[in-house]
Amino acid sequence: MKIEEYLIDYFPFEKSEIIDFLNEKAKQGLKINGISESDNIWTFIETNSKNIHYDIYLFGEILPDIEFYDSCKLMGWDFLFRTNDFAIFYNEDKVPPLPLIDKSMDKDLENSLYDKVISDIRKDFRKCILLDIVYFLVLFLIFFFSYSRFLFYYKMYSFKQFV
Repeated sequence: MKIEEYLIDYFPFEKSEIIDFLNEKAKQGLKINGISESDNIWTFIETNSKNIHYDIYLFGEILPDIEFYDSCKLMGWDFLFRTNDFAIFYNEDKVPPLPLIDKSMDKDLENSLYDKVISDIRKDFRKCILLDIVYFLVLFLIFFFSYSRFLFYYKMYSFKQFV
């Protein structure tokens, strides 16, 4: 049995890319078998079925309840794994069932997650710029006082005294 592990680094708003990746692995005869606790290492095992289709449900602010999973089961989607950001569903029919949620709602959720990630990056960038300014000022002050001390000693012990 063939087992493959992949280091996956993703943002939740990259839902379509994650689904495409999972479906591409399914075409190669691999089925997702596990996700590490850190959500970075995804394990795939070899399977005989090449008709596996995947879909992802983004959580957003509200976690789904048991009725949601039951309604997905009625739609033809079997629950596979849950990460911190989304749930992965699969189906082994030749024709995949309808997507899990309305795509317009999905796009709004993806956009809000994208905006949240961008705002976090901007905050971190501002902190880095502020720290750089503080470091520059400290280095400038160190240089200034070192240089002024050098000038003081240079004037005090100049060669003119010895000539």
